[in-house]
Amino acid sequence: MGNYFWFFLLAAVLCLPAGCGVNYTGNPDNDSTSCGNITMGQGKFAYADGFVYFTTDYTNIYEYDTETGKIVILDGKSDDVKSIYVQDDYIYFACNGLRRLSRDGKKVQQVMEREEGCIQLYAEDSDAYYLAPGIGGSLYHRNLEDGAETELLKDILAYYVDDTNLYAVADKDEIPCLFVGDREKLDLSVQELSFKKKKALQEVSCRFAEGITALLGPNGAGKSTLINILSTLISPDEGSVTWDGRDIREQKEEYLGDISVQFQNQPMQKNYTALEYLDFCGALKGMKKQEIRRQAEELLNYFGLEGERKKKIAAFSGGMRQRLALCGTFLGNPRLIFLDEPSAGLDIYEREELKRLLCERKKQCVILISTHIVPDIENIADHIILLSGGKIHSSGSQEALIQRIEGHIWELSEETDLPETAKVYHSDGKSLCYSPEKPCQGAVLKPADLTDVYFACLRARR
Repeated sequence: MGNYFWFFLLAAVLCLPAGCGVNYTGNPDNDSTSCGNITMGQGKFAYADGFVYFTTDYTNIYEYDTETGKIVILDGKSDDVKSIYVQDDYIYFACNGLRRLSRDGKKVQQVMEREEGCIQLYAEDSDAYYLAPGIGGSLYHRNLEDGAETELLKDILAYYVDDTNLYAVADKDEIPCLFVGDREKLDLSVQELSFKKKKALQEVSCRFAEGITALLGPNGAGKSTLINILSTLISPDEGSVTWDGRDIREQKEEYLGDISVQFQNQPMQKNYTALEYLDFCGALKGMKKQEIRRQAEELLNYFGLEGERKKKIAAFSGGMRQRLALCGTFLGNPRLIFLDEPSAGLDIYEREELKRLLCERKKQCVILISTHIVPDIENIADHIILLSGGKIHSSGSQEALIQRIEGHIWELSEETDLPETAKVYHSDGKSLCYSPEKPCQGAVLKPADLTDVYFACLRARR
């Protein structure tokens, strides 16, 4: 009963109307502090080890001992305290930035400055999460050891963090959306990238987490430009890219050591044998000779090139060269893999083998696949980004994207007398259209799939 009494008491006090005074004189023994006439209003509080920490006037932070009833002022020098969180020997509180106060009240440390303030603070070990500048703003993560700050999600109304996952509710076009992510996953974040030549990219922001992310769009959508920026071949005119919370321009060789790229037209030394080519790739990655050969043999066998290891690349077919390029891409177990149209030149069997390999490796790294071919990523991508005209049209899991158009895809017997809202396209020799309502007589509703998402969102005509 004792452990719950303080909670109900404090809850009752907090529920009093703003401006209702509560007089507390404290315990007269020891160094008890009288708080005088405290106006509770919308005060924030946290509990740890039998103590309640709270703010009543957004300036002072109080400690309430639930056993003795004593209240002590720990900090009276902060302005606009909006959120409190207790961890181990410290009290973290959000105001005009993030501060850390020792629980004995003797030391205050400014962890970060943020002029517009932040709210809904959560801190644990070396991690802190918060919303800024307020509800509907962005959710940030800050490494309390090196100070690196990463914007995780935008338009966030509320969030919750447990031991492994982060849950966030966002307001997207006035529609609440729930995001669930693994706190420990590798993370590549793109913030408002623009490449103004031919408007190849226009303020693109997205995140690539551990697993497979597919960048799906027609030719000229900006997919290769984004891959080239992420692989540092070109620099954006605006925006930034962060890897594990740090700008890739600051990491330089460290970032390059984590990535592996297969371009649409992978350059190869045609006078090399397959093994010599992989020796060259491994040397560029700083691998030891013995490890290069061990992995090379494994990958060549995996991609069906074990009998071609000593053959000159000049004698390879287009599909064989593509498979060899994939061997070089996966050599060294990179943490971040970019694949630009990886199925080019592969037959149906080889494409399925590639999908199987990607599914086996996706738990160990971040894989970004750029393609305009839906079957290449269907049923294997954890997240899909639809890119068109240098802008992100929409994104989400395959299931979520399909759900958005489910019930709106119709097979047409003829393309006449269609409403203006209907979007017409052709797939598998059939005339189809996207329409919220039955577009015409004879139209038959069909189950939606990822191909319908691609055409309805990116390629359909009015």
